[in-house]
Amino acid sequence: LTLSFEFNENNHLFLYYTYQENGELYNRVSRFTFEDSTLKDEVYIIEGIPGSRYHNGGRIKFGTDEKLYITTGDASNRSLSQDIDSLAGKILRINPDGTIPEDNPFENSPVYAYGFRNPQGLAWHPETNQLFASDHGPDRHDEINLVIAGENYGLPNITCSESSSDYQSPIACYTEFTLAPSGIDFLVMENLIEAPLFVAGLRGNMIMRIDLDGNGNFVREQALFRDYGRIRNVKYYQGSLYLLTNNRDGRGTYDQSDDLIIKVTPSISGE
Repeated sequence: LTLSFEFNENNHLFLYYTYQENGELYNRVSRFTFEDSTLKDEVYIIEGIPGSRYHNGGRIKFGTDEKLYITTGDASNRSLSQDIDSLAGKILRINPDGTIPEDNPFENSPVYAYGFRNPQGLAWHPETNQLFASDHGPDRHDEINLVIAGENYGLPNITCSESSSDYQSPIACYTEFTLAPSGIDFLVMENLIEAPLFVAGLRGNMIMRIDLDGNGNFVREQALFRDYGRIRNVKYYQGSLYLLTNNRDGRGTYDQSDDLIIKVTPSISGE
């Protein structure tokens, strides 16, 4: 879910969810009005996104251009990722009312980039406004990508351990273990020269910190917060990182204290 840019004025909240119609699974984004602690007045913004028990994507965020970006999975049908006419395996970009921006890379299409398997994270670099996304790969091969409008990111035709001039290569590729990256966000703090990217790892049971150079290229990484199990999301807000655990989703080991929202306030020395 995500909030409208004008939430303080209109109380609009956007939600991505899976629904069933005529025995088939689909995904949609709806706009609700948050009033009296309740979501009211649902308006469908975009629907008919192919759905499945697995690989539904589902991250939605407003970009710095105030357009709504949506990650969609391949709905367990690998070929859909390469089909420009399908909404599956894509990053979509629409106006808040569901209409298609005139400057989208494909005419009259919400598709912004394609060739993804199950992307679950979106974040914009605080200085360059470059868009980054996380994606679950097959048999490990998880990716962190710098997303460029209209480009093809290769799945299922190629994994991130391979390269081809026909496809965009990721900035980070994980082949030795399954990170299962989900939510991502940048840390922006005074005295911090570069803004590191933090990646929530589900199967990896960690937050992966990735340092980038000024062009968005990988420099180094460090695994953090490995004592909380599956982590679904990470969000930077007003000086702190918020981590969301996801140990009760049927794939993790949990105790009675799960699931948690954990607040971490970094101390930056400037050295």
